Amino acid sequence: MRTYDSLPETIRLIRLKEVLRICGMSRSTLYNNIKERQFPEPIRISARSVAWLQSEVQEWVELKVKLRTVKRRQSPQLR
Repeated sequence: MRTYDSLPETIRLIRLKEVLRICGMSRSTLYNNIKERQFPEPIRISARSVAWLQSEVQEWVELKVKLRTVKRRQSPQLR
């Protein structure tokens, strides 16, 4: 198990409001994506609070950008 001292300095937890702002989706869509394993699961930080690793959310955004690029390359050009 990693100790706090061994964690990279770049680890940051972000709350729901910021996740929704970054991803541009509604709360219900976010939780549906989590349920379908299409979005990173939150981390419980207290009995009534959750947060996400900023790095995992950023990776999800980057994956969406890559998938868009792949789809563009695969679809025929419109003329």
